[in-house]
Amino acid sequence: MKADREQLLTLIAEINDELTNLSVLGAAIIEITAELEKSGGKKKDYLVESAALKLHNLYSLLERIFEKLASEINGGPPTSPDWHIRLLRSMSLEVEGVRPAVIEEKNYRILLKYLKFRHVVRSIYGFEIDPERLMPLLKETPYLISIFTRDIREFIKFLKAMAE
Repeated sequence: MKADREQLLTLIAEINDELTNLSVLGAAIIEITAELEKSGGKKKDYLVESAALKLHNLYSLLERIFEKLASEINGGPPTSPDWHIRLLRSMSLEVEGVRPAVIEEKNYRILLKYLKFRHVVRSIYGFEIDPERLMPLLKETPYLISIFTRDIREFIKFLKAMAE
């Protein structure tokens, strides 16, 4: 599927909009991480659930960008039961004659941890979330956002070239 100029420019605008949302969410994650580190007692349980939901939302936002790219450039996202992991993996692969890799291979492995955590959040009650598993992801989030944004901005250059 070959996207036309208008589709590509719309896709770029949608991705840029999601990157703005990513900045807002990233700031909220930094704030809640700091609060979690200094809090205790009942408030901590509430913060753990809130932080887990923010990480869930973070990966969902990133995946939404991947879905848009797959729909407009690759003809659609995978449809198999394991489509989430296949979509993520496909973003780290160059598709010859179609597009370069959207994210670097090493970044695929980082994002995979967040995908797996999102699955956990969807599958358990909030009070069952393990803060020991949560905190490393929270602390790594600013780095994740930085590398993801860099990768996506590089890919936008490819999209702009396609639109010309």
